[in-house]
Amino acid sequence: GGGIFVNWGCYDLDYMLGLTGWSLKPKTSLAQTWNVPSQLMSEVAPGSDAESHIIALICCEGGCVISYERGEYMSCKDESSWQIIGSKGTMKLWMPTMSHKKILYDYVTTDKCVESRIIWE
Repeated sequence: GGGIFVNWGCYDLDYMLGLTGWSLKPKTSLAQTWNVPSQLMSEVAPGSDAESHIIALICCEGGCVISYERGEYMSCKDESSWQIIGSKGTMKLWMPTMSHKKILYDYVTTDKCVESRIIWE
């Protein structure tokens, strides 16, 4: 039992929906999961068939879309970040670690340049 979506998905989606004030109402979703790659099988319990990587596209009422990806035991470097992209700007968050204790806001200036501002540290 378990797997990356069962183990973490409920927390990730709860966090995201909470950040948006519970205003997003999912209506359609499409997802794909993958199991642990063969070269990393020695890292998990023998016979494990739990998924270790998920990508989902969740379409919400009103045109908002959630693009979700979470993985472990993958052939890539760790990165724990979020981006919330809107019509007026983008909020970038990193999962709390000692090296990334800030939230950035990217926005387009009147000169049509993208600038970043720290909105929480």
